[in-house]
Amino acid sequence: MKLKTLTLRFTECSFTRNAAFISLFALLITNIGCSPLILEQSQSENDVISVDSKIMEPEITVSKTINPAVEEYNNDSIILETNEQTPNSNIYDVIAAELLLDHHIDEAAVKKQIDWLLKNPDYLTRVIEKSSPYIHYVYARIKESGLPIEITLLPIIESAYDPLAYSQSHASGLWQFIPSTAAYLGLERNIWFDARRDIVKSTEVAIDYLSYLNQKFGNDWSLTLASYNGGEGTVAKSIKKNLELRKDPNFWQLSLPLETENYVPKFFALAHVLKNRKEFNLEIPEIPNQPVFEVIALENQIEIETIVEVSGIDYKTFTKFNPGYRRSITPPDDISNILIPIESASKLTQFINTEDPENWLPFSEYEIKFGDTLSEIALDHDSSVDLIKTINYLNTDLLRVGQILKVPHNRGTPVIHKRSVTTQIISHEVLSGDTLSQIAKNYKTTIRDVMLQNKLRSSKIFAGQSLEIQIRTNTIAQSHIRKVFYKIREGDSLYLIAKRFSVSINDIRKWNTFTRSKYIHPGETLILMVDSLRI
Repeated sequence: MKLKTLTLRFTECSFTRNAAFISLFALLITNIGCSPLILEQSQSENDVISVDSKIMEPEITVSKTINPAVEEYNNDSIILETNEQTPNSNIYDVIAAELLLDHHIDEAAVKKQIDWLLKNPDYLTRVIEKSSPYIHYVYARIKESGLPIEITLLPIIESAYDPLAYSQSHASGLWQFIPSTAAYLGLERNIWFDARRDIVKSTEVAIDYLSYLNQKFGNDWSLTLASYNGGEGTVAKSIKKNLELRKDPNFWQLSLPLETENYVPKFFALAHVLKNRKEFNLEIPEIPNQPVFEVIALENQIEIETIVEVSGIDYKTFTKFNPGYRRSITPPDDISNILIPIESASKLTQFINTEDPENWLPFSEYEIKFGDTLSEIALDHDSSVDLIKTINYLNTDLLRVGQILKVPHNRGTPVIHKRSVTTQIISHEVLSGDTLSQIAKNYKTTIRDVMLQNKLRSSKIFAGQSLEIQIRTNTIAQSHIRKVFYKIREGDSLYLIAKRFSVSINDIRKWNTFTRSKYIHPGETLILMVDSLRI
């Protein structure tokens, strides 16, 4: 098997654009459905997510499949000259110097948002700190694309620069694409990968989509941003209505959904405050003006655990830079772009250049289809029925359509067999209803070890308590728990809700005391503790 490995820093890549991308966007005639986080609400940058059961997705007619998100990396890479500032300068000062759009500060709605920002400086501190892993890359790509540098700030409004943000309209990622729009634009979501959360791919699609919208609305950035949030169809209809009534069709005179009417002023207020922060005596965190990660492109599947171990990083760091990966291995039949902190990238590069790809993956993951049998799966994957049953803890040969099986290989020398056993201390926040026995079981340790590690005199624990847990590194599971408020709709059942959010019915009952009754009712709100990597 020929190994082709491409390693590049994100400022050294060139992207091939889909020449037909903008013309094909004429098919998009209704709203994108993004539901950005509200600037005034402090919980927009916290781990609390509000989920409305109504899915606001655009009605899109697609005549052909397009995929503008696929990137081709040129081996003759060029270095992107992002600015003339020194690497040690604050990148937000670099950005501020290049904010050249009209920020409409005379508009009452913008003034209101400026006042709010100046009265809540802690909000800016939090979102700027959250942006630190990604802001340099996004700034570089926006600058290279020719879009206004202000667009670098859009993910602050959309997601508080949190790639795991999940909105009430089921939008996800830095740029908050909903499922149907993401699929139309080529951001695939499957059992292995959610491209909406991928930093590189989602940024490329956002740039292309914003470029299209700006061309459609005559280079008017107020209308462009309004259509990105509320949908181009919604904005176009409002413009048409104003023209019919002989009214001014500019954004500030349009009748639009309240969310959109607030969205655009928030954006311009943010840009104005950051541009003039020194005049406002506003202190912000220092974010160095330098690349943070490198992109390593792999054509072969690999275990996430292998990447983590050979790079010398932890799972939290891996997920911070690679939030799109949903399983324990990279997707099959596709190039996987792995983002690794610059200081750790050389370790992974050395590994992939010296280790046989046959050894990268001790098993494959296979989704059961109708008619599959264990014997056929074993034969197709050069494995055995006994090995498959052992690794998946199967007691029978019965399979379920949609079930995911790990299929061990009978080839190569799996890297995992060469690893020395190491341990790591992780922090676990106790949730309502947790017990020590349950926590110990989840982390494959013992109650006694947890108590000793935390100097507990009894097994009593309380919600919000932080426990240190020592575990073997090869047992670490990626988990990013968020609190979700879900409004029950007609036709819902605890079974359907549990299945949708990958939780158990018992857990839902534990988190919501009223669900101990026999029925749930539309309009009631459930609290769910959801792993954001699984929704």
